[in-house]
Amino acid sequence: MDIFEKTKELLDSQGFGMKFDFDHSDNKFFITFFKGLDRTSSQNANDRIIFSSNAGNLLEYTIELDSTEYKNVAFVLCEGEGSNKTIAWCGNTGYTRLERDEIVFDADNLSDDGGVITQENYISQLVLSGESQLTNYKKKYNFDCKIYSDLFKFKKDFFVGDKIEINTKFKINNSNTITGTITEVTETWNENGYECLPNVEFNY
Repeated sequence: MDIFEKTKELLDSQGFGMKFDFDHSDNKFFITFFKGLDRTSSQNANDRIIFSSNAGNLLEYTIELDSTEYKNVAFVLCEGEGSNKTIAWCGNTGYTRLERDEIVFDADNLSDDGGVITQENYISQLVLSGESQLTNYKKKYNFDCKIYSDLFKFKKDFFVGDKIEINTKFKINNSNTITGTITEVTETWNENGYECLPNVEFNY
């Protein structure tokens, strides 16, 4: 991994961005680090920026669902052999057999310390371990869209790095609302006038 990739990974984890500017007079590059504002409906400190089909500024979008690795119930196995092996299960345990996508996790690293930990607490540890591992087996969504910034003005109402909200007619993770970060903005001036197309990286 090179310096740029490592720096971007660190900045992304903290919600920061960066931009490069070239000074022709000194023949040098300058890097500016910045952090955008939260402009979603979950906050009240900043003006909200919401794109939707109803508002006419969500031009088009596509949603792809990948459930090849999806699991919703986990059996957690740990100490013991055969019928003496401790087993716990977690996830959507109320699902019928046909609704379940099951997986088995090995938790031999967890122990009741020879009975020092009660059976109830031991099972709780197994369940927590299983639920933590299940988060790696969620349904994966790929959302791509083209938004039109006419109602909201770039560099006045929103900036690169800001967190915005998009409302769709279809649900993603049981919600019609997803949030994303504006990673770049393409501005075009031609005979048809001015056009501003923000690019958004989504969080879901």
